Amino acid sequence: MNIRTATSPSFSHDRRYIAFLTNITGTPQVWRISVKGGWPEQLTYYDERVRGALCSPTEDRIAFATDLGGNERDQIYLLSPRTGLVTPLAVEPGIIHGLEPWSYDGKRLSYRSNARNRTFFDVYVADVSSGESQRVLEHDGTNAAAAWSHDGRLLLVRRSNTNLDSDLYLINLGSGGVRCLTPHKGEASYSNPVFTPDDRSILCLTNRDREFRALVSIDVESNEEKLILEEKWDLGDLALSRDGSKVAYTVNEEGYSKLKIMDLNEGEIEEVKGIPKGIVSRATWSPDGRMLAFNFSGSRFNSDIWLFNRESGEVLQLTRSDRGGIPEEAFVEPELVRFKTFDGLDIPAFLYMPKTWEGEKPPVVLQVHGGPESQSRPRFNSIIQYLVNHGFAVLSPNVRGSSGYGKTYIHLDDVRKRMDSVHDLKYAHRWLVESSRVDPQRIAIYGGSYGGFMVLAAVTTYPDLWAAGVDLYGIANFVTFLENTGPWRRHLRASEYGDPVKDREFLGEISPVHKADRITAPLLVVHGVNDPRVPKFETDQIVGALNRRGVAVRYVLFDDEGHGIVKLKNRLIAYGAIIEFLEEHLAAKK
Repeated sequence: MNIRTATSPSFSHDRRYIAFLTNITGTPQVWRISVKGGWPEQLTYYDERVRGALCSPTEDRIAFATDLGGNERDQIYLLSPRTGLVTPLAVEPGIIHGLEPWSYDGKRLSYRSNARNRTFFDVYVADVSSGESQRVLEHDGTNAAAAWSHDGRLLLVRRSNTNLDSDLYLINLGSGGVRCLTPHKGEASYSNPVFTPDDRSILCLTNRDREFRALVSIDVESNEEKLILEEKWDLGDLALSRDGSKVAYTVNEEGYSKLKIMDLNEGEIEEVKGIPKGIVSRATWSPDGRMLAFNFSGSRFNSDIWLFNRESGEVLQLTRSDRGGIPEEAFVEPELVRFKTFDGLDIPAFLYMPKTWEGEKPPVVLQVHGGPESQSRPRFNSIIQYLVNHGFAVLSPNVRGSSGYGKTYIHLDDVRKRMDSVHDLKYAHRWLVESSRVDPQRIAIYGGSYGGFMVLAAVTTYPDLWAAGVDLYGIANFVTFLENTGPWRRHLRASEYGDPVKDREFLGEISPVHKADRITAPLLVVHGVNDPRVPKFETDQIVGALNRRGVAVRYVLFDDEGHGIVKLKNRLIAYGAIIEFLEEHLAAKK
């Protein structure tokens, strides 16, 4: 838990510094570091986490957002690194203010807010000098400012129709006119949009009419969409240099990232060398286009800020987050494996094997990711590394419904197919047993959020398979979850899980709380009181059902956390309890 991380790089206007977030003090705060390296400087000093930070493109000023107790109701402030002065920009307790891009002249900051109606997000523009805000888009939907035109006349908005379908809308800030740039039939996701320097086109990523996200350009006047490049995997993290000549992007190949740069004038593509195996994210160019900053995290590398120098071709690690005295060679790189499930589908998974077990077969933890539209990738995970170091194997599968494997794959668990993904877990268990590499009698299952539902579903559907279960803020009852999750999330979640009215009977049938009498495995559950996504009531229900049967369940609850355990003092308690619980019930040897 003392292993630190650094994320979210943002170049200062003069390209001398990079602002970023790090949890050195126990919760993520804003720091900055010289592009030449050295010791970073702390800029914010809150007990609560900072959730985002963006440098002004024209002056020494940083916009940042923070919430309270993990409630995700972000408030936006402006910070002067020179004076340390912090001034409120969009602050109203109980309202969400989502931090979004600066205008190129640095005079305005965009953000989204559900002030008008808690269910929907409108788009606002704030004058950073006067502090006055103007609502520029009012719409009963999920809207977010995404990109400014260079002349400041146009603001691009991304509207999420579902979690997997979206559109781009163009707002004329002078006339107030709004126009959809991406009318389409069927499902299509549009992300990472950016204006070209002449403001005549937009570059973005989309999977419209294809399985994977590709790079396209969209003509602002005609809406004509042209393919620039595509690969056999999803593209991500699109970043365009200020002069429009270079576009950086990542390729998500089997969960690993490849960072590439395309010369838009010549059409040439180069892969950035010198980056270890892992995940590249949040790529951003310096104002002069000479440097590219990005997050890097790998199985053996905790998250840090790295830099690519375009002129020299060199890659260097800019921040060096503390590893708690643990050497890099102590961490384990996973093996990419595949297993066939009940209908013959191949399921990819990452297998982490302990180095210290020879002869005796180790116990194993089956770790299920959340989402469900997410993906287990080989990024740094301190819990996985701790378990492996203490003699456990860990299998992280990407069951059907995971992202990263195409549009068809991600929809294989929708609504009535929900339990198919749970059945995949049975076959993951079977593969572990048949591999003869682990102890078949000591297999636990572990997951958070939607992964917590998967844990509860697994221990109720296949109770005889599991030696123990760990559920972190998981869904126990789909009906009550959809009724009580944050209203701004409800319609987006219904498209994935089902309608709480039309599909009520089915949602009840698959809800683990109604099958709690089948649970035989020891269970540990964790939740935060302020969770706006999966309300605490979900965990209360499963705990209550087990208590009524006299079945022991350990409940770890935090009154100052939300969806996830962020503060170091709480992480020490929560994950300490989880490790103790797994070691007790799986009897791992050190």
